[in-house]
Parts: sequence; C-alpha cells; structure tokens
Amino acid sequence: MMNGSERRELRRMLAEPPSGERRDFRLSAGTLIAAMIDTPYYPPYAVDSLHCHNTLEVGVCVTGCGRIRTRTSEWTFSPGAVLLTPREVLHSQQNEGVLMTRWRYIEVNEDVLLSLAAERRLSAIRTLVESAGVGMFLPGGRSGEIPQLVQMMFDAKRRGGEESLPELSLFLLLILLLMARRTDDVALSIAADAPGLAPVEPALVYVSENYTREIRVSDMARSCAMSESYFRKLFARLMGMPPLEYVNRYRIHRALNLLRLTQEPIQNIAARCGFFSLAAFNRNFKRYVGKSPSNWRNGRQGQENGR
Repeated sequence: MMNGSERRELRRMLAEPPSGERRDFRLSAGTLIAAMIDTPYYPPYAVDSLHCHNTLEVGVCVTGCGRIRTRTSEWTFSPGAVLLTPREVLHSQQNEGVLMTRWRYIEVNEDVLLSLAAERRLSAIRTLVESAGVGMFLPGGRSGEIPQLVQMMFDAKRRGGEESLPELSLFLLLILLLMARRTDDVALSIAADAPGLAPVEPALVYVSENYTREIRVSDMARSCAMSESYFRKLFARLMGMPPLEYVNRYRIHRALNLLRLTQEPIQNIAARCGFFSLAAFNRNFKRYVGKSPSNWRNGRQGQENGR
C-alpha cells in the first residue's frame, strides 16, 4: 500500500504535464496559512490557463457562475460552491455570464497541515487530503455551513491581522473536517448546474447590447415575450434583484473595466456606460463598489504599481 508521499507523487505524475503554469506562494516553515485572497473578476472574462500552486487551495464562490476544470474533471460552479485543490494539481477557472464573479481563496501549507492533523489525531483531514486526487468539489447549496465559516475567517483576519493566525488555523481545521464529512454525503464528481436563467436570457442579451442607451423594463419584458408584471416577478426570482438594479450593476461592471484598462476621463466613462448624469454614475458606483470612481481607480493603480 502506498504511503502519503507516494500517493502525492503518483497524483502529480498523472495530473500535471511539465508545461503547467505555476502560481506559487511564499511558504514559511511552521505557518499553516500561506495566503487568504478575496478576488473579484469583472466581465468580459479572460480565458484562464491550466495552472497549479505549491499550496493546497480551498476556494469558495461568493457570486457568479462558471466552470472549474482539471485534466480529468469538470464542475459547474455557482454561489456557495466549495473547491479543494491539492498542491501541484493543474486546474483552471472559466467565469461566465455578465455579472461580477467573486471567489475567496485560502492557500494552505500542505506539509504543515498534515503534520498538524497527525499531532491532533485528526485522521479525517489526512484522509481528505490524501484521497482528494485532482480535486474535490461541493456544489453551491450543498456545502452546508462552509461558506459562512470562510466568511468568518476573512472577517477575523480583517479584525486581527497577523494576531488572528491561531484563530484562523482553528477555523481552517473545522472547515476541512466539515469537508471530510460532506464528502460522505455528496457525489463529488457530479456538478450542480447553475440556476436556470433561460426564461430571462433574452433580456440579459438585450441589456448587454443596449446598456449605453436608455433601457425600460417593458423593453426587457418584450424581448422575453412576457407581460411586464410577470417578467418583473420572474426576473427578481431568478436573478436575485429587480430588472433595473441588474441594469445598473451591469453598467457599473462595464465602467470598472474601463476605469481599470483606460485613462479615459470619468465623465466620459459614465456616458459610455449609459449614465446620463455624472451624479447618477457616482451615486450608483459608490452604492455597488463602496468607493467613488476616482478613489477606486487610484487605489487600483496603486496596487498594480506596487507589484
């Protein structure tokens, strides 16, 4: 029977060709958590390449939808989905749709984790890691309380910074124990489909093609061959927001891309994204992003210059 290191080596040989892109993290001896990353992705989405890390990665989808792919598996993700990817395993994430996609990632020093699991006699965690193969997936809606615990981890880190590391380690062990338990109940190789948006998809296309102009709910409803009252109710149920809120969110997400990729004046960007007054653009931007457009752009440029 193979030991843990032999299993990992076999897994690496089967899953990772030499051409796989590496995106490694700095590891410190004895430190369990290498990084915690809260990442928004904005449409239009670039194609993600197959890549691997030197860490075990726990990821939770907060918003958005798309597909996760390894060399042997593919899963459809939606909010609440949880992905565990062992170190050295190739994977890629293709975000889809017109809304922002957001993931929270916890990068774990796998050697420290296995040592800690042995020390605390947490055999379920060792079994989870060593049997994960090319990854384990819990579909959105079937991952239990794991997304809430990940949220609590990020909240604890914001409050305590480096001093929160002991608390974060306990959270992580609990999350992995829950994952080990959920794997007994969930068929991991079967992905849950993203919510069915087909009835309102013509309206989503209509918005993507006309967001620079005035959009009425009646026009969106007509594109779906529905009455306006029925369309409003159905759209809110499927999308989780009223139609005009979706339109404004879509416009803001387009504006975020222009702010990030161009030096165009903010007033021009507002007009290009369908806002007919700068005040309305600023108001909606701050509502959805939490900052003014100029502060967001300056902060983004500062981050990129510091890399």
